[in-house]
Amino acid sequence: GKREFVLHSTRAKVPSVFTTRWAMSYLAGPLTREQVAELMEDAPEYEAPTPPSPDPQEESPALPEADDVTIVSPEIAPRIPVYHLDPSAPWAATVGASQSTKRLQAGIVARVHLTFDDQYAKVDHDEVWEAVFFPPGKQFDAGTAIAVDYDDRDFRPTGPPDATYVLPEAPLDAPSFFRSVSTDLKNHLLRSRSVEVFKNADLKLYSRVGESREAFAKRCKEAAEDEADAAIAKLKDRYEKRIKRVKDQLVAAERRVRELETDVQGRRQGELLSGAGDLLSVFLGGRRRSGGLSRAARRRSETARTRERLQTAEQKMGDKYSELESIEDDLTEDVLEITDKWDAAAENFDAIEIGLEKTDITVDEVAVV
Repeated sequence: GKREFVLHSTRAKVPSVFTTRWAMSYLAGPLTREQVAELMEDAPEYEAPTPPSPDPQEESPALPEADDVTIVSPEIAPRIPVYHLDPSAPWAATVGASQSTKRLQAGIVARVHLTFDDQYAKVDHDEVWEAVFFPPGKQFDAGTAIAVDYDDRDFRPTGPPDATYVLPEAPLDAPSFFRSVSTDLKNHLLRSRSVEVFKNADLKLYSRVGESREAFAKRCKEAAEDEADAAIAKLKDRYEKRIKRVKDQLVAAERRVRELETDVQGRRQGELLSGAGDLLSVFLGGRRRSGGLSRAARRRSETARTRERLQTAEQKMGDKYSELESIEDDLTEDVLEITDKWDAAAENFDAIEIGLEKTDITVDEVAVV
């Protein structure tokens, strides 16, 4: 606002705004018509010399009827290019240009080169910013820029014949004015221009300038899948030895079960061949029944013990199957934990703004049109 200032202090966390009750400047600007009239009130009357009678045979240019125009193009500061707008330029209507008038009014066009760079985001993006300011006031205001895309085809070297020129309010003949134009442009763009990129801190990824949210999300998902694959691959070293040990033990247990099953089956067949109930027959028989009884009882006992060993081996084999399933359960939990972590990381990104530094702004051209 008027008489408001921004104070940036290293002792404060944020800038503060303060005002002053009065302000004084000893540097006055260009005199206005009213000020000139006031200063000349006490001056002696000036009598203009009587111009010679015009030669009726000589044609003279028609003088403009309005008092704010002149038939002479306004003086422009040295080394400032001067163009004349082609009424058919694509942006002519944007500034209110008309093809049916020879009344010309000055404006300012500017072309600025911008470089947006960020080492961490690996951004190195160039833009060309072009704008027209119409009509320019006494004090240049970069905030009144009208964005246009102009080139040499939009201009003519000279204006139409018999053109009249509106007296500019801006001091276009002063080099200092155009220096202020360049300075104000840089300050305005420094504050207002930036590019947006997306940042995924978990994946350490940044989007490219102009890359859509959807395209960046797809890249994040692919990168997260790569990270998950790498993390899962590391589980191999941890689980490979455990799985191999249990599988070897399981193979041995299965082999032992098969052996005992064969042994039990053979003993059962032997008992069948010797006759079912052989022990009872011997027990109830006649002489030497104690020897036969012993042999029959021994066969029966060995078959029972073999059956018990088979049950033990089957139990051990079942335990190994259970241990293998337990390892698979642990592996499943670890895999899900890894995939859930990187799936969440893929979706965790935000938009950030990359601004400009003063060295990133180059005013390529300021011209009067």
